[in-house]
Amino acid sequence: MKTGWRAFIGCPILVVLALPMLAHHSFEAEYDFNKTLKVTGTVTKMEWVNLHAHFYVDVKNANGKVTTWNV
Repeated sequence: MKTGWRAFIGCPILVVLALPMLAHHSFEAEYDFNKTLKVTGTVTKMEWVNLHAHFYVDVKNANGKVTTWNV
């Protein structure tokens, strides 16, 4: 096992380098777990952009005004 020491040193280094990726998709920074939001509308467009999916939904409010949401 000549490569054992490389894995022993390399694995912790890879873990440390990967830690910033956990902050990339921080749910708590943008959303409130305690608040539920229901959106009803028509999906007008869907995109795959750099590994993320975007849905564009036309939502009509109580006054009849249509607002486009990007989900």
